[in-house]
Amino acid sequence: MTNVMTLEKSFIIEDRNKYINRIDILGKIKPVTSILPDGENMTIKAAAKYYEVDRSVIERQLARHKDEFEQDGVRTVTKHDSEFELYAPVLTSGQHVVKLVSRRALLRLGMLLTMSQVAQKVRDYLVNLDVLMEEEEPKQTKRERNRNHSTFYMEHRGLSKDVITNLQPSYSVEEGIHSNTDQILKGLMAQLETYKVNIGLVNDMSLRIKELEYELNLKTILADDQQNVIEAQEKTINRLKRDNKNLNADVKAIQKIVFRNMMDKERIQLEEKDTRTYKIDASSGLINN
Repeated sequence: MTNVMTLEKSFIIEDRNKYINRIDILGKIKPVTSILPDGENMTIKAAAKYYEVDRSVIERQLARHKDEFEQDGVRTVTKHDSEFELYAPVLTSGQHVVKLVSRRALLRLGMLLTMSQVAQKVRDYLVNLDVLMEEEEPKQTKRERNRNHSTFYMEHRGLSKDVITNLQPSYSVEEGIHSNTDQILKGLMAQLETYKVNIGLVNDMSLRIKELEYELNLKTILADDQQNVIEAQEKTINRLKRDNKNLNADVKAIQKIVFRNMMDKERIQLEEKDTRTYKIDASSGLINN
């Protein structure tokens, strides 16, 4: 399996233009949502959501590499443009201007953003896919060459009768089955054509297997990231539970103190009342304070 490569820096312009047509990989990294009704573009807000960065980060990149993004189809549409009616239903009420970010522009952002983990995964995917293609290039070149029957014949026309006999026993001259060289070569070419097709299928399947292995590795990385998020959330929940428990204990303690103070106050009031001195007027029999 090809080792996974990582790049922390953004791609240079030559590499950005090299990979710009590989928009198919965006959905493999993360679902591309919030596509506008035209089915091709999205807003700056949606692009920022895809790469999990602030809107201002996207705006700075669009301004810094304006010429590249204009070639990718990034443009501004206002209410005065006829096509604005297509986007108006999904825009914010009162919004009269929208900047369209195409899928190619979304991919180019992934090759430029350095503070986005999603963008990092886009660059990793492109580089590792390129490595897979380079490994398969010699096989692909040979397969393309074999498609040209005339060239193939010229490259192999010097084969001896012994070689032909070994490759195609059913046409052995010694057995007297064939004496026509053209028919021998036609039979040989038919068989080699079959071999070529089968080899081509095997090579295609091998390339697809390697690509699937890389996708599996990528999904494993994404799953690990998700697991880390879940574990962090569980730790936060447990901490909040502990804090809540401690808070309840503090509230109960405060309630006990307040209740004890109230009881002490009532006891003092009763004692003061009992210790009052009453004077009895002997003549009138009245009680005076």
